[in-house]
Amino acid sequence: MGAVVTRTAKNVMVEKSELGELTSIGSGGQAKVYSAADYTMPGMNGRIVYKQYRKAILAKYGDALYHGMPELILFPDSLDDKNQKYLSTLAVWPKALVVENGRALGILMRIIPDTFFFDMILPNKNSRTLLELQHFYRMDAQKQELGIPLTSDKDKILLVLKLIKGIEFFHRHNLVLGDFSPRNVVVSHPAKLDGPNKGKLFPKFLDIDSFRFRGGQPPIEQMNTPMWYPPEIRKAQDQVAQLTAAGATSLEVGTAEAHMRNLNFRTDVFKFGLATLRLFHSSEDAIAIYISPDARIRIAKLIGTKRANVLLASLEENPVNRPTMADILKQFQA
Repeated sequence: MGAVVTRTAKNVMVEKSELGELTSIGSGGQAKVYSAADYTMPGMNGRIVYKQYRKAILAKYGDALYHGMPELILFPDSLDDKNQKYLSTLAVWPKALVVENGRALGILMRIIPDTFFFDMILPNKNSRTLLELQHFYRMDAQKQELGIPLTSDKDKILLVLKLIKGIEFFHRHNLVLGDFSPRNVVVSHPAKLDGPNKGKLFPKFLDIDSFRFRGGQPPIEQMNTPMWYPPEIRKAQDQVAQLTAAGATSLEVGTAEAHMRNLNFRTDVFKFGLATLRLFHSSEDAIAIYISPDARIRIAKLIGTKRANVLLASLEENPVNRPTMADILKQFQA
């Protein structure tokens, strides 16, 4: 048996010139995504995609990407085989940093499997669309109209349990998600799975480039998706507005702004709780609510009052009073 090779940051950097022909397959606010069909990554099967950041992102975060992204890319190397396999099912983890002339340009990833897409029904033609968690917040009639798979409350709570396990896994390995929202979690289409997994919902986390190790800095700044603000972040926003209106010093305003960017395990827990509450809120405004007695009752009926109380304590206004993801997971392991 040959010696185990320990990879370094340089080992996970790929020159853009090595990628060959690139075909555009999508775009977003921060980046464009290309198929890199000509490129073969050693030790990895399957299609590779290249996420190339826009110039504005590189101007702001290029150095952080170059110095910080390799640490995230190398994270799976610290895991045993079982946990590496679990991580590969849980997240679209970056595989390499693409560079040119000593500067970061983007990342390479496995393509998202077809099981996480659905055909959205539109007036002119159907559109192949990622089955993001947010689509499950729609009313059943709208889901049927758009081609979104229908799910029972039991299906949803089993999905929530998988989210609990996934986020607890990240936290146990000192990873802060930061911008956790239903747009950067996709869900398997229940009709596209075979065997024992047929009909089940599995989550997969996207946008790993904004994850960070606890105590460290993310390659790309961790943001808050609109309508997904924890109470302490909303409070900091109000404080910034008040200080600015009062003509406070730049130091005072800057200190308050730093609190707005302080995303951590406790803000992850709140956003998880909010995602769960909205999943069980039976109204068209589910994507925006912060309070739902109806959802709380439905959750308690499914998992019992004790478990529900611990799970929904994730929505406590005071971050100190929120359980950890490990605390929540323990309730389902008892």
